[in-house]
Amino acid sequence: MRQHEAVKFLFRGTGIAVEIKGHPKHCAVARVGTNPPSLFPNLAANCKPIVVQSRQYSKEDRTFIESEVRRLSAEGIIAESVSPCRAQVLIVKDREAGKKRLCVDYSECEFVYRTGRVSAAEII
Repeated sequence: MRQHEAVKFLFRGTGIAVEIKGHPKHCAVARVGTNPPSLFPNLAANCKPIVVQSRQYSKEDRTFIESEVRRLSAEGIIAESVSPCRAQVLIVKDREAGKKRLCVDYSECEFVYRTGRVSAAEII
């Protein structure tokens, strides 16, 4: 680290930047020996992900999905998730009006939580 003028750690916090100054012979940053937190502490140890091949969409359908996700996100209806569950989307076309709708297929999502089995109906 002596070869570098500075080392920056970016945390994207809302507070002001903090600068830690040290002597060139001494490093002002120390390694901490802590274990990383569990990403999904509520899942049972025997819970395994379900592997499902991704659906193939036409270019028109991909454009529709992207625009709907942007719209739903902007309206606060959906948000990014760190869930291990990956539900795929379906595009359903109304027979009478011809309008497309974005539907989420929860049929493959069933995880074993420490408190018991959780079905797709409970996720929704």
